[in-house]
Amino acid sequence: MAPSDVQQSYDSQSQHEAREMLEIPAIIAAESTVGAWRHRRLLEQILGFAEPFPDALWLTVGDGRYGSDAAFLGRHGIRAIASSITDATLRQAKAAGYIEDYRVENAEHLSFADESVGFVLCKESYHHFPRPPVALYEMLRVAKHAVILIEPMEETRRILDAAKALAKRSIGREQMVFEPSGNFLYRLNPRELGKLLCAINQPGFALQRMNDCYLPGFEKANALGTWGGWLSRQMVNAQDICCRLRLLSWGIGIFVIFKSDPGPAMLSAADRGKFSIVRLPANPYIARP
Repeated sequence: MAPSDVQQSYDSQSQHEAREMLEIPAIIAAESTVGAWRHRRLLEQILGFAEPFPDALWLTVGDGRYGSDAAFLGRHGIRAIASSITDATLRQAKAAGYIEDYRVENAEHLSFADESVGFVLCKESYHHFPRPPVALYEMLRVAKHAVILIEPMEETRRILDAAKALAKRSIGREQMVFEPSGNFLYRLNPRELGKLLCAINQPGFALQRMNDCYLPGFEKANALGTWGGWLSRQMVNAQDICCRLRLLSWGIGIFVIFKSDPGPAMLSAADRGKFSIVRLPANPYIARP
């Protein structure tokens, strides 16, 4: 991809973000909604990794939905800077008091110094980037402890995956290969991520597999006591059961990529959160940082 194509892709992403985010989303403004529940249940899984580093600064990347990820961290006493390719919504989020600080950042060229933030969090944006591995290496450069990716995942297809794809098409959620900005939708595969990390001699990552369910029209419904809230929860539960029976592949991966060999505190957090640890072989010819 030529530099001009990359810039065009980011410009398209910025314009799309400005069009879509015309109002404060329910995931920030109304914590009782289905949208807030979906957002919260993913981010709650990573809070344990913050406990051993109470003074660490977090950077959220691709946080263009009014800094909703940084807002969540802030509500849990974590210092966070929200960043996105445009400040179209972040200005409003800061003015409304939802976030403390924000920066306009290109994920492929972060302006932060090496290891200048404790953690980098990128939730459901990585697969939209024009060159995701380039952005990942940048996030690893600026993080001191870990980079956390919460992303759509693909692994070995199971017998019910075709039925799930058909159900998504029936509600207008067909899984695309490319999106209107021109970007390839880059879903994370744990094995391929391991290869990317081996190439730069990283020690490994923690992984938790989860499921999510988006049902059009229900994002602003109350998560408890409404038909939309009940159905959303049941759809997630049904997927979880099918995944445990190996009939369906997991839809979401929470990847905590370690910058160095994880110590007891990080391993304890991973164990409490029911993360599996993937250790990668060390390059015998290059010392790890």
